[in-house]
Amino acid sequence: MKMKTLLAAAVLFFGASTAALAQNRADFSVISTQVTNIVATGHTEAVGTITFKHPGGAVMILAESTLVIQMPTVVVSGANVPVPITFPELTQANKGKIVGGSLGGGAAVSVSPTSSNSLGKLVLIIEPNTTVGPDATIEVFGLRISPASTPGLTAPVVATLSQTGDVGIVSGQNRPEIVSAISDALRNVNVDGDPESVTFKATDDKGSTGSGVITIKENFSTAFQSASQLGGALAGVTTSTNVRLTLSQIPPGLEVTFPTTVSSADSGLGVSLTRTNSEGQPAGGVAVFDAGDGANATVYYRIEGPVSAGDEDVMKIPFDVLTTLNPPLSSGRVTVTASFAPPGSAFDGTAVITDVIPRYAEKTVEGGQIIGVAANITALMFTHVLNISSLNFNCGFAIANTTTDPEDVFTNAATRQAGTVTFHFFPAIGPAIPSYTTKAGSPGTGLDATGQVTSGRTYLVLLSELLAAAGVAAPADFQGYVIAVTDFSNAHAISFVMERASIVQAQAALVMSASRDPIESLNN
Repeated sequence: MKMKTLLAAAVLFFGASTAALAQNRADFSVISTQVTNIVATGHTEAVGTITFKHPGGAVMILAESTLVIQMPTVVVSGANVPVPITFPELTQANKGKIVGGSLGGGAAVSVSPTSSNSLGKLVLIIEPNTTVGPDATIEVFGLRISPASTPGLTAPVVATLSQTGDVGIVSGQNRPEIVSAISDALRNVNVDGDPESVTFKATDDKGSTGSGVITIKENFSTAFQSASQLGGALAGVTTSTNVRLTLSQIPPGLEVTFPTTVSSADSGLGVSLTRTNSEGQPAGGVAVFDAGDGANATVYYRIEGPVSAGDEDVMKIPFDVLTTLNPPLSSGRVTVTASFAPPGSAFDGTAVITDVIPRYAEKTVEGGQIIGVAANITALMFTHVLNISSLNFNCGFAIANTTTDPEDVFTNAATRQAGTVTFHFFPAIGPAIPSYTTKAGSPGTGLDATGQVTSGRTYLVLLSELLAAAGVAAPADFQGYVIAVTDFSNAHAISFVMERASIVQAQAALVMSASRDPIESLNN
């Protein structure tokens, strides 16, 4: 009887101990709120909130326990690289920026020093002898990641949760989705939104002006955001999403000006834009660029108010152009590229950057031409020319630069110009012949010392001389057509066939039109 009593007591003690152990474990369900879309080139992209909730009754945790949030890893150059957490620095001092909830907001939960921004890992410590009440919550929010540091990261972005000690995670809830989609920021530049380009003629007077508009379309409906939409100062945000515009080399004689601000009526977004520096802070004054800026003609604008998230918006940035040289202007074109800004990196070495948020890796979108100066040329076609040495046939050209006009005859007189002549040869048979551009020492008469035909002069040269100058070995026989392109406007010409020293035939050159497709129309 005594033995049975002892056995019964042992069973009761074991059962009670097991029940007590079960009551010392706090299991958490997991709820995540996803961010709909983030920018693929972003270094500080906000992710969704993760909430741990204890659905049962009150439980006292006896041992120190941890909850671990690990960002995903991506294979980069053969190595597994975790997506880094770039803001804030994962320290106890910053706990209030990233941890809240009825339990998480109290002293019982702290940020472990084993947390690592570069490794994308946040470790939360739950102190021993902590009572986890009914429906107690730990909320994790405000984390920012760098998809730009891990190219190949795909959506959805899923964190991995783990735990130690006297806490658990409900089965199947340890991989919450925190981002639904990853996209490029910009779709196109100067394609949608009725872009306006500025075009000048090479003969336009000094002081001529033009105005244009650059259009930038976002790639998804929440790419353009104000500072408040990005989370505001409490979330570490220092500026809105900015756009950077970079111009190609500006031809000499052009001055391009961008305004200090763009009004809400003109921006295309319903909010104003402000010109900024590379860190997203107001730059003050207009931006003026010319040929001397080379590849450094870069301007930034930031959004000054909330932007509609319903549609893919088109930002519009106006600009003005002024000619600053007397004609003729050098021909050329100015193109534009756009990218999200401010530019930056994930970290400063290993340190968390707090003074510029958001930041982006550079990814430019080509925008095509925004300014053009029409080529100051004349294209002349000679439909049949020949040089047959065995028959003593040769051909000559007379190309006149008629940009000198008599006084008081024309309402709009020609602008005096000088330029070279390039000959393009198209033989009826035989191998191709390289083109030839006049230069110092070129054959013929009528050129200046640099190989140009000056205004009011006529260039006379034989086909045989041009072929020899182009490197064609003697005898340089040729039959076919020739197109001569002059580096000046208002050129006119004839070609003439010679037998020995006598001219036996002459023909006027056709002045070719600028458009050759689909059907050429020659005004001759």
